[in-house]
Amino acid sequence: EISKEVNELYKKLELEGHTKKFPNQMSGGQRQRVAICRSLVNRPEVLFADEPTGALNSSQGQEVLDVFNRVHEDGQAVVMVTHDLAEALSLASRVIILSKRPAHVKKIFEVNMDMEPLIRRRDKKFMDYYDVIWKELDNYES
Repeated sequence: EISKEVNELYKKLELEGHTKKFPNQMSGGQRQRVAICRSLVNRPEVLFADEPTGALNSSQGQEVLDVFNRVHEDGQAVVMVTHDLAEALSLASRVIILSKRPAHVKKIFEVNMDMEPLIRRRDKKFMDYYDVIWKELDNYES
């Protein structure tokens, strides 16, 4: 069963045909997607993802977010660190703003948008959240 899941993840993350490659034969984005696949195989209760789409193009990044959304729908928690507010809002139920080093929680925003990530981005509430959180971020920068 795990083999089937790995193959499905590889397909979803556009890694078919790369199963026999060594890391030095893959691009940075491919290595990042393999790492995501590896971390999902054992179905951890909580998946920690630090800038998971940083080395990916926009379509590959969206595929990763779709996988994270599916993982969350299956009952796993996903904790994602990102500097991309739109990316966070497209997936999150909660956005936490951290201070600069040493990091501590500055503010927590509950995001109440029960819809798929791509649909979220087109919803008016998305821009409302974006504007409020961006303003808050701007306050911490000054």
